[in-house]
Amino acid sequence: MTLRNLHTHTTFCDGTASPGEMAAAARKAGFSALGFSAHLAWPFASGWHIAPDRIPAYQSGVRALRRQYAGQMEIFCGFEADYLRGTLFPDRRVLAGFAPDFLIGSVHYVPAEKKTPAPLLTVDDKTENVARWLTECFEGNARRAVKAYFRAVREMALTCRFDVIGHADLIKKRNRELAFFRESDSWYRAEIRKTVQAIARSGKTVEINTGGIARGATDSVYPSEEMLRLLYREGVPVTISSDAHEPGTVAAAFDEAVSAAGNAGYRRILHLTEQGWKEFPLR
Repeated sequence: MTLRNLHTHTTFCDGTASPGEMAAAARKAGFSALGFSAHLAWPFASGWHIAPDRIPAYQSGVRALRRQYAGQMEIFCGFEADYLRGTLFPDRRVLAGFAPDFLIGSVHYVPAEKKTPAPLLTVDDKTENVARWLTECFEGNARRAVKAYFRAVREMALTCRFDVIGHADLIKKRNRELAFFRESDSWYRAEIRKTVQAIARSGKTVEINTGGIARGATDSVYPSEEMLRLLYREGVPVTISSDAHEPGTVAAAFDEAVSAAGNAGYRRILHLTEQGWKEFPLR
């Protein structure tokens, strides 16, 4: 299996280690490419996003690692940029000044559908905060909340210019504890079908993300095997990412990701290289 990963966080956002420490761990694990993807909410930032005034240091530090590992491991500098309708855009037209090597577009924030004093919480927040989000933003109506999440993923895919859709069904992260929806329900399956169709029209790549497994929040990768099967049928390319926030998880659950992709029908996956996006054998 070719070990390459674009989804890596460091102390520039909410990771626990420096870019150098993450690169050293990746090289030790046998990676041939590593991409850094600081959380970005340009021109804003929360406690888990990179601060705008730290972006130059982030980019110069990653460029230094590219020189250090030349001939050993390809190094890429990008962002995991948030989408929030009318406010945050994972879009090369908006972020052109940073000239990222790649952009991951992700939905974390799903605000209430009507005005509410509730704070802006993320769908992957602590379990108690996700419960609060459901209650205060959607009056406890989980179906409305889940549909709002997938609607945002579709909007992002169809309206923004970026490369990879991050953790496409992140909404399930706290479902094991809260049990606020069932993935077997017909309305949920209809949502993922609509979302896959939108992604296919957008021409984006979808990451198979192992971060939920690494952090003990999920038993399987993002997206689910059913969603992966639908993506395969629609001809949507996939890549594999660990969404690592610490050195010890840089290669976490890659075997599970490969198995999930293979079970869905994939035999080849996309990876970013110094010559652009290229296909690699899955195994």
